[in-house]
Amino acid sequence: MKKTVLTMLCLMAMSASYAQTTKRIMTVQQKDGTKVEYKVDNVERVSFSERTYADLDNQWALNENVNDVKTVLLKETDGYSSFMLYSAENVTSDLALNPDVAITLPAASVGQDVDLAALAEAGGKLVCGDREFKKGALKVKFDKFKKNVTVTVEAEDGADDFRCEYTGTFSRTYDASNTFSVTDTEQATTRFSVLSALCVQPSATGEPTNFAFADVEAQAPADFLNAKAAVWFSVSAAKLYNGTVDMATEADSYTFRYFQHDGKGSLRMENGTVFQPNDRYLLENEKFRLYYTSASTETQTLTVVVEDNFGKSYEMEFSFNDTDEEEEFARSANKLGSV
Repeated sequence: MKKTVLTMLCLMAMSASYAQTTKRIMTVQQKDGTKVEYKVDNVERVSFSERTYADLDNQWALNENVNDVKTVLLKETDGYSSFMLYSAENVTSDLALNPDVAITLPAASVGQDVDLAALAEAGGKLVCGDREFKKGALKVKFDKFKKNVTVTVEAEDGADDFRCEYTGTFSRTYDASNTFSVTDTEQATTRFSVLSALCVQPSATGEPTNFAFADVEAQAPADFLNAKAAVWFSVSAAKLYNGTVDMATEADSYTFRYFQHDGKGSLRMENGTVFQPNDRYLLENEKFRLYYTSASTETQTLTVVVEDNFGKSYEMEFSFNDTDEEEEFARSANKLGSV
């Protein structure tokens, strides 16, 4: 009986000793909702401090090292958009200088809040120098006219923090591949190899320079008629050496204004726009129709001036007597110098 009691007491003592053995574990709740546990047997005390960073204004920063963003290039390739940020000015190609910061993301993610871990899985990345950041978030978005871009980044890698705040203009850059692609109305894209390239110099100073590319061997512009696909465009003298040319904004445009010399009346466009004398207006279409309504009984005399963005102008003068009917003028602005 004594042996049995002694054995039970020993077992109870061992059980009590085992139940009192503990491990110190620190649980950290992260911003993304996950929890991380650390064994901290050798940690006596944990303290927290705040690290204050300066606000960024068109700048990027690695910890306290702040750099200005002076050039942003955009390259769009195979469904991805790459935004390259430079501290240097007037960079026109990533082939000439490696970017300080490079952000590559699916084109569909532009304008969206992007988690860097998910971005890496989607084939994108955030790189600063030779370091890739895979933890944090970023957002890249265009304005409604796609003339400016906003880049916002909050990322970290170990003890290092990376941040970026930029809102401003950007330029496009392209891979030099000696090919061009054509996308039809059904969004099907066909690529063509460039076999010929022509540059037609202007005959007079100030006139535009013409460029042409085709998938056939050509010695003259007429040879391009045998091509499956060809590209022909003109670049104004003022824009020829200024880097990327945005064809949407550099296309021919026309302005209109008129002067009332004699009489009194009002001139309006067919869409109802009433013009003020001497003010300049942008013509949305090459063909336009004007209506003049007399407001006096004397002879009416007015001059209409149409100008293009190359400085050419054409004046049309009208003179008539007052009637009870509205005068109508139909003119075309597509060929200055003819009516």
